[in-house]
Amino acid sequence: MSYDSVMEQVKSVPAEYLEEVSNYIAYILYRYKRQNSKIEEFNELCVESQEWTKSVGLTESDIQSVKKEIRAEKKH
Repeated sequence: MSYDSVMEQVKSVPAEYLEEVSNYIAYILYRYKRQNSKIEEFNELCVESQEWTKSVGLTESDIQSVKKEIRAEKKH
């Protein structure tokens, strides 16, 4: 649905329902911002963890070794 189409539909809503429509729009914007902030936060954590692993000298093979150990422990 296009922006123009949505605006035309909002314009056709009777005035007594505009507050309710406004509340729906505010909720949609809240959810959008919340979802995007979580994505940004996750991306920041990924970057921080990559920087940390480089700073302490961990390699991909070190991480794979730890994963194998954990999986082996779970099997026992």
